[in-house]
Amino acid sequence: MSLILVHSWISYALIAILMTRLTDNGFRLSKAAMIVNVHDGVTAVLVLVVAYASDAYLGPFIILVCTNISCIIGLLLLFLAAWRWHKIEIPLLYVALIFIALGRAGCYVPMKEFLADQFRKEEDEEEQVESRRKIWWRSAYILGIIASLFFFVEASWVKLCKIFTIALAIAFTFFLGGIPFFECKRPTESSSLNKVARVFYAAIRKRHLSLNTLSSDNDDPHIFHIPMIRFLNHLINLG
Repeated sequence: MSLILVHSWISYALIAILMTRLTDNGFRLSKAAMIVNVHDGVTAVLVLVVAYASDAYLGPFIILVCTNISCIIGLLLLFLAAWRWHKIEIPLLYVALIFIALGRAGCYVPMKEFLADQFRKEEDEEEQVESRRKIWWRSAYILGIIASLFFFVEASWVKLCKIFTIALAIAFTFFLGGIPFFECKRPTESSSLNKVARVFYAAIRKRHLSLNTLSSDNDDPHIFHIPMIRFLNHLINLG
């Protein structure tokens, strides 16, 4: 709950106005826009990577631990970049935003899965679990948005980064304190994301095979006649 609130607060009070903060500190508008767009793009890609790692290998809890540590490091580096706004700030800023992007990626699928696991009981249906998860998630998220509107609105970027680093570190400490009471779902090899990955891996490996070779393994040859996608004939066997 505290992690969701703090991450929501950070998203709306810092990341959402990142372009304004950058332009106020001497960046050209075009460069600030490029930095923000790249950061959002990297975050979107990392969301997929983190969701896959959580679902297939590590589980939501381990992912949350790693991504929150990454976000704390990123905020600390962002604070140092704002504090020492000289020649060192550019590479430090980029590294900080990468760490923060990884931290934000953990706030999507893994955190929602972990929260749902805490409400899941054997006698409960999935719809009940999902409705409880949504209530707690939305309540914490809205509180974070409200905090972004009323707390430290006029603070400098240096002060804001410092406050957020401390706030997330405290929330993460409370989160770790609840380890004995958590229900942690273990990843399984039968993960749907794992199956999708295996399908694409097999398709890429067979992209150079001829149509006759591919169709020889199927009861119905020549399923795909388009040269660019005919290697997908072998996927029939996976069904």
